[in-house]
Amino acid sequence: MLIRTFTAEDMPAALQKVKQTLGPDALVLSTRSLRKKGLGVLSKPLIEVTAAIESPAMANPDQESKPPAKQAIGKKPVAKLAAAAYRAAGNAELSRDELRAQPVVGPLEFAPPPPAPARAAEPETGYLQRELQEIKAMVQQLAETRTQAPAPAQTMASVPRAGRSVKTQFSSVAEQLLARGIDTEAAETIARFADSRMSAEQRQDPQLQRQFLCDTLADLVQITKPAWGAEADGQRRIALIGPTGVGKTTTIAKLAAAAVAAGSRVALVTIDTFRIAAVEQLKVYAEIMNLPVEVIFNPAQLPQILAQHRDKDLILIDTAGCSPRDLERIDELTEFLGTDSGVENWLALAAHSREEQLQQVIENFSRVPIASLVFTKLDECDNWGILLNLPTRTSLPLACLTNGQQVPEDLLLAQPQLVANWVMGTEPQAQKDAV
Repeated sequence: MLIRTFTAEDMPAALQKVKQTLGPDALVLSTRSLRKKGLGVLSKPLIEVTAAIESPAMANPDQESKPPAKQAIGKKPVAKLAAAAYRAAGNAELSRDELRAQPVVGPLEFAPPPPAPARAAEPETGYLQRELQEIKAMVQQLAETRTQAPAPAQTMASVPRAGRSVKTQFSSVAEQLLARGIDTEAAETIARFADSRMSAEQRQDPQLQRQFLCDTLADLVQITKPAWGAEADGQRRIALIGPTGVGKTTTIAKLAAAAVAAGSRVALVTIDTFRIAAVEQLKVYAEIMNLPVEVIFNPAQLPQILAQHRDKDLILIDTAGCSPRDLERIDELTEFLGTDSGVENWLALAAHSREEQLQQVIENFSRVPIASLVFTKLDECDNWGILLNLPTRTSLPLACLTNGQQVPEDLLLAQPQLVANWVMGTEPQAQKDAV
């Protein structure tokens, strides 16, 4: 298989390059937005498309070969998402060979499918599970497309679509999802699925309908494996990174206390030597819990400290916060916690911040490899749709949530049903004992 990467000012131009170089049988593997080096957020964004052709002989021989580009973290092949989109539109699901035969097209622009092949009967449970997976892929594709090519804010009712009047309003299910802060495109997609699957009793009973939506959203939530216990799979080394003031040190203390209560051996480490009294704050927590705490001043010390505490089940690393626009400071963090550090980096985000700001935080902090997301300050939010929007858009799993300042009470380990209940506003205060 020949894999190539193409860069252009917009998606149509990039796809045109794909067609000219690899031909109409090429498959788009991933897309992402880039900015020209040296100009940061002031530069005009570019579109990078990674595509492949199964047989190198089918590519245009006039084009020079380029090394394969790294696939964007968490992006799913467009061919797979295309199949989900066809299915959601009521069309037949395409096979792998049929997808390869489709011409190269842009995101959410699909060529007409071939005649539907005969399909064997399948169990109802398997059909429902596949439907949920397709909805999950659709929601992620919609979120990624919105990130790559943002459009002016508008309501779904103002967007003309085939077979629907311009004045048509949201369905009652979509209105519930929008009221919880879920993206417009995702809300409409989930609502279509719900409308096709709910029973008559669920449609008439608001409580049953809300529970159905909670269960559906739970199938869209991705979580990371537990940081301690039997499922932790050996020693875990976790660093909390993120902007200043999001509660990283307090979250470190909550995680440590919960792990100690579960019988795990824990060590605390800090590389936050910038903030006044940061080391002292962590030492106070460590003294209360009778835990060792180490201070690191340069990257060369980290492997030594990790080796020193190789008998621990969990090593938690506190870091200095910095502005998402301070790329130099973020690069310094990469020297400590880069790909070869053996550390999982959890990005802490304040849930009450604007979603556009948090999207920019994720993009800039991605210079450090991010393993999971942590949302703090849920108690300061009016709704929690962001718990679904950002993880779905970035394909980053959720690790934990915090909803107050109490250590360790206000810590919630991410669980699909728990997150779905928070998003839908189903008795979130009753979830405080989830740790």
